Amino acid sequence: MKNFLVSVVFLLHFFAQAKTEEVALPENTTNVVKIYSQVLKYKIPSIFLNDAAVRQQDDSQFLLEMVPRGETVERWTQMITLTGFAGGIKKKLANNELLVNSIGSGFQKACPNSFNYKLMSHSPKMSAVVFSCGDFSGHSETTLIIGMDGREDVYSIQWAERGKKSSTPLNIDQGKWQTRLQLLDPTLISTVSP
Repeated sequence: MKNFLVSVVFLLHFFAQAKTEEVALPENTTNVVKIYSQVLKYKIPSIFLNDAAVRQQDDSQFLLEMVPRGETVERWTQMITLTGFAGGIKKKLANNELLVNSIGSGFQKACPNSFNYKLMSHSPKMSAVVFSCGDFSGHSETTLIIGMDGREDVYSIQWAERGKKSSTPLNIDQGKWQTRLQLLDPTLISTVSP
């Protein structure tokens, strides 16, 4: 009976610590940013909210790059990037598929021997693909790219991570990237009526 009680106390202590560790995970935050004719609503881990973000916008292109605290857009392990291309849909110049395929083509040209990809989801208005480059300037880079068709413009949100260089294609962990896709949960919100 004494051994049983000791075991129960140990298990309760273990579960209490596991619960404490769950709470210690990074919090997610919901953000909104107006990009041309619409607002993009998305979620990211709060570690990406810092002063190292770079934002650029002109009449045709929007760019916002965010890295974890303590990193810079020049030296990073992970990066979340938002892009917008004004008038892409309205002028019939681009759509989510063309945008995602264009980025994927750049990955493939950069590392033809260590390139890999995995389609995560596809619909007429949104595509999500993970592209991976085993050897990209001395490191590997794997990126989830979500392309979205807005009412007038084309948008993307990307979550990239760098790792050790590989001369062969990296295995893409579908579960990991599916979790990140669900976490980002991007939504376009109209700012004016059509």
